[in-house]
Amino acid sequence: MSKQRGSLLLELAIVLAFLTLISVGSIHWLAQRAEKAKTEAIAVWMQDARQGLQSFLTTHAAALLQSSPFAFPGIQNLGQPTLLELKKLGFLPPAFPDGDQLKIVLYKAQGCSEASCYLHGLVYNAQPFQTKKQRMDSDAMAYWQSVQKGEGLVVTDQNPYHFSGARLKVAHHELVEGLTFPPGTVALLASTDTSLLSNETGPVDKNPLFETDVNIDGALTVRDDARIGRYLILPRTETLGAACSSIGAIARGKDGKGLMSCENGKWIRPVVSMMSMDLYRQMIQTYWRITIPDSPGGFYAVQSVYYSYYCWLPNPRNLYYDGRGRCECASGYKKHELPGSTASEVKDTYFDNAIARPALKVFVCV
Repeated sequence: MSKQRGSLLLELAIVLAFLTLISVGSIHWLAQRAEKAKTEAIAVWMQDARQGLQSFLTTHAAALLQSSPFAFPGIQNLGQPTLLELKKLGFLPPAFPDGDQLKIVLYKAQGCSEASCYLHGLVYNAQPFQTKKQRMDSDAMAYWQSVQKGEGLVVTDQNPYHFSGARLKVAHHELVEGLTFPPGTVALLASTDTSLLSNETGPVDKNPLFETDVNIDGALTVRDDARIGRYLILPRTETLGAACSSIGAIARGKDGKGLMSCENGKWIRPVVSMMSMDLYRQMIQTYWRITIPDSPGGFYAVQSVYYSYYCWLPNPRNLYYDGRGRCECASGYKKHELPGSTASEVKDTYFDNAIARPALKVFVCV
């Protein structure tokens, strides 16, 4: 009898040890997924900020290069413009977050002359990718660079005094005096020198100057960016959620609620957020354990506060006129509630500051 009892205890110990290993491995995997989601969110945020900065440089290149002293109306310090200032000037959407996590530095290329001069700008992370021991986080930087498809500039332990990239190397002293960039700092480049922004080469472009109206009966194909000095007029309208075939096309919505784009065979409203729908979905699934199926109309979440429900996560595919998302399904879609809640006092560090996880109700639009 005692031998059987000892054998049973040994078997239980083995099972408990096995379950412990599985639990530890699952926690580690979830932590890695959360860190990757955070890194990818920062990468997407920086891409959007770089696009706004590039538009600002392209639009006002002549005025910026000729200004003496280096200044521009609406920007207090042109060497270090802020996201809020670019947003107020119309180069970032109204819903774009303007916190202190991303910084911008502008500088003129060395050896500038009146005949030839370029203006460069870097969008960089004010909080470098570092480990708890204040060393650069190589895994986070490598994943960030993979999201940027190798276009990023990085400061490393091996090269701590330069932003280094595949086609460009910028010394810290060339930038605004007094700024420091510890290892783990990453940046994206905006510039009036288009040769730094693309590897593409081709024949010398011709530049016909049309000084009258031009009518084209067929399609117009442009190999590079199209810049329009006044308005882009879109007479045609489409229905939100209807089928479409020209992926990437843009049209006005028949509901009068803004522009739509053709994605995955349907007309949708574009996301104006630092995070994509997939990242929102992953965050809720990781921290709230709520699995959200893919749906063409998007999804949104509301939180319970004093027996009422408030919009916690708006639906990026249904926007107000000013670009803010709202907790509703777009016209043509119906909401479907997904059950699930969590204790509001639990805190996580998905972002830099701990945030409370409120009880949520999630709705998908189908």
